[in-house]
Amino acid sequence: YEFYETQFFELNNNTFIIVGVIDNKIVATGTIIIKSNFYRNCKNTGFIEDIVVSKNHRGKGYSTLIINKLKELAKKNNCYKIILDCKKEYYKFYKKFGFKKNKNLNLELRFYEENIKPPIPPCTTKTL
Repeated sequence: YEFYETQFFELNNNTFIIVGVIDNKIVATGTIIIKSNFYRNCKNTGFIEDIVVSKNHRGKGYSTLIINKLKELAKKNNCYKIILDCKKEYYKFYKKFGFKKNKNLNLELRFYEENIKPPIPPCTTKTL
């Protein structure tokens, strides 16, 4: 638990996490990070990350609720666009929310090998 608590308090005021909880268990989550800009008349950019719904709760509309809330947060935080990277197999899903494939190529730098994931401690919930 301490790992998650520490991580939570490291977040800045520009990170918003939406969490769906059922019976004191996290079943869905999504994050948007707001990046401040000086260009585009100081309009910001939103980055959506980690849209996850547990296997037992998929198909119940939780991801729709989370994505719509993240879009709302982007608008309230003066974003002119939202960037979302995902696998090609999810394009159709995100197109329902107005996302379009852009012409830019995305690059990334990983600090661990793709097939070796960093350790993740067990997740529990507790009111902070």
